[in-house]
Amino acid sequence: MKQNKKINHQVFTIMTDFGFDFSVASMKALILKEFPDAQIIDIDHSIKQFSILSGAFVIDKIYKYFPEQTMFICVVVRYPFLHTQFMRNSTFVIQTF
Repeated sequence: MKQNKKINHQVFTIMTDFGFDFSVASMKALILKEFPDAQIIDIDHSIKQFSILSGAFVIDKIYKYFPEQTMFICVVVRYPFLHTQFMRNSTFVIQTF
């Protein structure tokens, strides 16, 4: 039986420029597989496509309202032709302390 990592993350947030897409459900499933007791909060999935600045604006306005050690998973694709490789090229994770 696989043990969960000893990390205190209880709250994960997800923000993307995907729109309504099954990729968001896949991300949530991966989080829950590793952290079954996690709370997952959708921040926004309608960020303007390819606009990292728009995503940064949203995070800047809301991060302070979340508990310490919240993990913010933010995916904004920088270029249209990289869409299939988004996780490698455009994902950033922020942990609050």
